[in-house]
Amino acid sequence: MNGLRNKLKKKILIYLNNRSLMVKFTIICVCCILLPIIVSCTVLSYSLNKNLYNREMDNLNFVVKNAMSEAKNIFDDAVAVGNVIAYDQAVIEIGNMRFDSELDYYEYMMNNNLKDYYGTYIVQKPGIDGVKVYLNNNTILSGGILWKLTDAEKESGWYKTI
Repeated sequence: MNGLRNKLKKKILIYLNNRSLMVKFTIICVCCILLPIIVSCTVLSYSLNKNLYNREMDNLNFVVKNAMSEAKNIFDDAVAVGNVIAYDQAVIEIGNMRFDSELDYYEYMMNNNLKDYYGTYIVQKPGIDGVKVYLNNNTILSGGILWKLTDAEKESGWYKTI
C-alpha cells in the first residue's frame, strides 16, 4: 500500500513538473478556490431548498387542518339547525294543521309572529346561507323556509337519497 502511494506521488510530481507555471496556478485555483465555492454553494442551496420545502409542507398541513376544521364546523352548524327545526313545536304544529284557505295560513303566521321567526335559524349560523323545510302539508303557502312537499320534490334526487 505504501509503495503504491509513493508511485502515485512520483507520477503526480512528474506530471506537475512538466507543466507550465500557468497550468499549475490554474490547478491550484480550481482545487483551492473554485471547487470549495461550488461545493459550499451546492450544500447551501440544498439546505435552503430542504428548509423551504419543509416550511411549505408545514403551511400546507396548517391550511388543510384549518379547512377541515371549518368544514366540520359548517356541517356541525347545519346538523344543529336541522335538529332545532326538527324538534321545533311551531314547525310540527304547522305541519299537522290543515288550513281552509291561504288567508287562514297567512293569518295564523301573522297572529303567532312566525313570519320572521324562522329567519333566526339563518342568522345564528354564519356558514348557512338558507334553510328550506319541506312539509307534507298541501294547505300551506310555500315561502320563507316553509315549503310544500310536492310530487316534483318527491321525484327529485335529493328527496330520493333521504
